[in-house]
Amino acid sequence: AVTTIIIGYGNILELAPGTSGFTLGGAYGEGFTLTATGKAHSGIFGLDLIDLTITHNHFLGPNVGSGINIRGLTASDPDNDSLIRKNTFDECDEAIAIYPGNGVTDLTITMNCIFNSKEHGIILGGNPGPKGGLGIMKVIVVTENTISNSGTGLWIGPADNIHADFFVIRLNNFLNNDIGILNDTTILVTALRNYWG
Repeated sequence: AVTTIIIGYGNILELAPGTSGFTLGGAYGEGFTLTATGKAHSGIFGLDLIDLTITHNHFLGPNVGSGINIRGLTASDPDNDSLIRKNTFDECDEAIAIYPGNGVTDLTITMNCIFNSKEHGIILGGNPGPKGGLGIMKVIVVTENTISNSGTGLWIGPADNIHADFFVIRLNNFLNNDIGILNDTTILVTALRNYWG
């Protein structure tokens, strides 16, 4: 059975900085529903994490700001990416927000269903400074996600430390969003074989 975690305010789950090897969820029907009665900042929040797996969970708004808010994420083995996979996001302000922290690399975001995000379906980067961090952000794969009825499907934020030419964006469905992909870096982003609705 799916376990529901409900809070009033704050972060529903907050990981200690530098947490390594954390998994939330499991196989189909073994994940969690994260929601809030008041205004939650994030469904899950973490700073400079290592080897993260978030799979088969449901992040349920409208009282959840970021479904997933991660500031810094790396993998101890570059052949085994951190995974955000097969989650569902309903009516969050933004579903998945990945900021640089002390660096982001070797992350795959795949097969998630994102519906009705008020602002962004996925954020990669964001504004520089204390909120997002100034580490290098590269080697991120965004594939086979469905992002629909959101403000911006995928936003790549402006900063010199966002190496968006290392991002892979392919085979996603962008449906009925105000903007499909918004790239605010000065770097060319390749987005091939996506469906734009």
